[in-house]
Formats: sequence, C-alpha cells, structure tokens
Amino acid sequence: MEALDGLKKEYAEILREYLQSRDETALYKVSMLSRKFQEARIDPDRILEMHLEVFNEIVERVPPKKAISTYNAGFEVLLELMMGYAVAYREYVEMHKNLYEMAREFSEKLQEANRLQELFISIISHDLKNPLTTVLGYSELIEARAEDEQIKEFARKIKKAAEKMNELISDARTYSKLRMGVPDEEFKEKSLKEVLSEVIEDLREKAEAKGVEIEKAYEGSDEAYQVLAAEFLKNVFANVIDNAIKYGPAESKVIVEIKDEGDFWKVGVRDFGEGVPDDAKKAIFERFVRNDKKGIKGSGLGLAIAKTGIEMHGGRIWVEDAPGGGSIFYITIPKSQHSDKYRKGAKRSLGGGRRVNLFSSCGLRRALLRSRRRRQPCPRERPSEGS
Repeated sequence: MEALDGLKKEYAEILREYLQSRDETALYKVSMLSRKFQEARIDPDRILEMHLEVFNEIVERVPPKKAISTYNAGFEVLLELMMGYAVAYREYVEMHKNLYEMAREFSEKLQEANRLQELFISIISHDLKNPLTTVLGYSELIEARAEDEQIKEFARKIKKAAEKMNELISDARTYSKLRMGVPDEEFKEKSLKEVLSEVIEDLREKAEAKGVEIEKAYEGSDEAYQVLAAEFLKNVFANVIDNAIKYGPAESKVIVEIKDEGDFWKVGVRDFGEGVPDDAKKAIFERFVRNDKKGIKGSGLGLAIAKTGIEMHGGRIWVEDAPGGGSIFYITIPKSQHSDKYRKGAKRSLGGGRRVNLFSSCGLRRALLRSRRRRQPCPRERPSEGS
C-alpha cells in the first residue's frame, strides 16, 4: 500500500506536468515510472483505478471548453503508462525464463561437480588408507623391535605423521559428505543428553591420558532434551570437546553444560586454556584454519565440520571468552518440536544439499534487474520550435 501511495504521488505530478505543458519529456518520465509499477507488482486494474482517481481530481478544476482536450491528453499518459508496463512485464518474463535456464544448467553442473568431488575423495580415501595402514603397522613394529633409541624415535615420528594424514583424510571425507547434504529421513528423534554422554565416553580415555576431567553440568532424564538429529551430530560435539581437551592444559577439566534457550537447547563446552584471540573467533570455523599452538595436532577441519554439521540441524556455533580465562564454545540446536522450521531455513542458506535451488536467493535476480534498468531508452526528440 505504501508503494502504491508513493507511485500515485509521482504519477499525479507527471500527469499535471503533461496536461499543462504537453511536453513529451513527461511521457518519457511516465514510461520509466511504469517499470516501478511492474516491479512493485501493482495490478493493471489498480493502475486504472489510480489514474481515474488522480485525473478526476485534476479535471474538476478544468473549464468545460478544455475538457475534451484534457481527457485526450490524460488518455495519452495512461496509454504510455500501460504500454510501458506491458513492455516491462514482457522483459520480466523473458528474464525469468533465461534465469531459470541458467539456474537449471548451473544446478546440473554443480551436482556433477559435487558427484566428482565425492568420487575423488572416496578414491583418495580408499587408495591412501591401505598404504597408511601398512605404514602405521611397520612403524609400530620397528618401534617395538628396534634397539637403537634414535631409530625408535624416527619410527614414532613416522607413526605420528601417518596418524595425522589418516585423520585429515577422514575429516575431508566427512566434510565433503556434509556439504553434499543429508536426506530428511536421516534425522531421527534423539536425546541430546544421550548423544553428549556417548561422545564424552568415547573421549574419556584421551582426556584421562592428559589428566583432564570432563564434567557434565546438566541433569534430568534423557527425555528432557529431545532433538531431531542425524547420526553425524556426534561429530559436531566430538570435534568441539576434543578441541577443548587438546587446547586445555594438562590436569585441568572441560565443563559441558545444557541450557534451555526457548526454541533451542544451548550446549556450552568450556576449557581452561589460553583462549581464542578476538581476530580468530570467526576464522577458526573455516576450513584448514587452526588456533596455532605448538605440539597440538589436527587437520584444521574439525571446527569446520562442527559448523557445517550444526547449521544443517538449524543451529549455530560460536566461541566466547570464559570468565577467569579459557574459552566457551556455544552450540545451539532446535528442540525436536521446532526442528523442521529451523532446518528449512538452514537448507535455503546452505543450498539445500544435492539439489541446488538458485531461486532461494534473489541476488542474481536483483543483479539482472539492475542491469536491465540501466538500459533506459532515450527520451523522444522534443518538437523543434516553430514546427
């Protein structure tokens, strides 16, 4: 309604200008204005009603002798407006037809690229895992049988390098699968408390080896923390808690809590390490970016996997400074009854998995509309004086 009121005011000014001067520049102006009516999706019937309202207000003050010529002039302006509207609408339809073809072609190419990427990573994973297993086996054998301490040290370094490469391959494959999308049927009703308990149990041996205690700061039954989740939700929490163990000091603890945040459950994972610098708080969730610390191993994909995984659940992840030192990683995930609403929004922002719908973002359409608006027709030549 506000858009129509503004356009009506502009139209009234142009109509008055033409009725007074018969200057064809006014017709050019109304032709340009017609595009705004089309972009605002104003119905042609409503445009006609608007013209009659504006014109009747003007013609009330016109002497009877000038009424016929005024009506004819008013009709010229209306005709120019409707013709311009028709041309703009035709261009709009043609643009969307071309845009649909571009989107379909791009979607097909993107799906093929995704398929080839997954195939490539699968081949790499399969072809590298076998020799890596051999390298790991022989490095352990050499370390166990060698008498020379230097040879044992070399064997340990070989083993660490192979383990790091193995972790990188596994993380790359997980990240690739997440970016490809996960079907809706893989999201099942789960207990967030149970998922966290499984992850903590899996990491307990690693934590104990460093003297780190994992403290559960949440209570209640499993039924109290229901979410709709895919199996890889465990990867999200595993990467974050594993990070807290790695970056926290020895003989410390990691605190895991769950809070009720309206439509969401909010999980906090606190460590007592050195913390994350402000300029790295966003970057650490990107691929192959790590908060460098000497002696800490990792692929640089763990938090990228966590970010992608939780966003597919309709949640988000971020890090804050903890009071008294260290960091708190916060993860939100929708409660089961709100999951569909937030996961649909996540699908639009991530491209919807394998099937990419470019119309979920209107950026390309806006760019094309802007480019077409720049191609304005030249004003009609004004009649020369004395003609």
